[in-house]
Amino acid sequence: MDLHIEFALEDALAYYGLIDTPRPAHPDFTDNQEQDTMPTDTQQEDQPLFHLAELDGMTTLFAAVDTMPKEAVGVIEQTGHTPNGYFLDNLAKYLLRQTGVTTDGIEFDSEAGMFSLIGTTDTLQPLHEQLTDLFTNPAKLQETLNHADEVTLV
Repeated sequence: MDLHIEFALEDALAYYGLIDTPRPAHPDFTDNQEQDTMPTDTQQEDQPLFHLAELDGMTTLFAAVDTMPKEAVGVIEQTGHTPNGYFLDNLAKYLLRQTGVTTDGIEFDSEAGMFSLIGTTDTLQPLHEQLTDLFTNPAKLQETLNHADEVTLV
């Protein structure tokens, strides 16, 4: 099951043009299943940073860090953080705590160049909206990061 989520995530990233390396056929997929996945050579411009994908009742919230807006990168670096997947994990945990949502049941699966959470739509949809809002509004992102730093220093 987790392997299928990973494949769906790869397909979604390729579909949105966030990765450009065509993935090889997956040996555990039948020919019909492989043909049902998204093509990896499709790229679209002006896509949002954060994406939601659902497969078999599991929802993934993901983003490729190298597509982060330059303004957001500047704000993040200005506050002394490194704009990577681990930073986004911590920001997501902070935002969830601020809204009273527990991180139980959410799998944080980010890497340096990739932000990835697996959970339920009910939990990840509002987080998707919050993150999208923050990363399209540098002043709001700055304010949120400043508050998060104050909270963690106290």
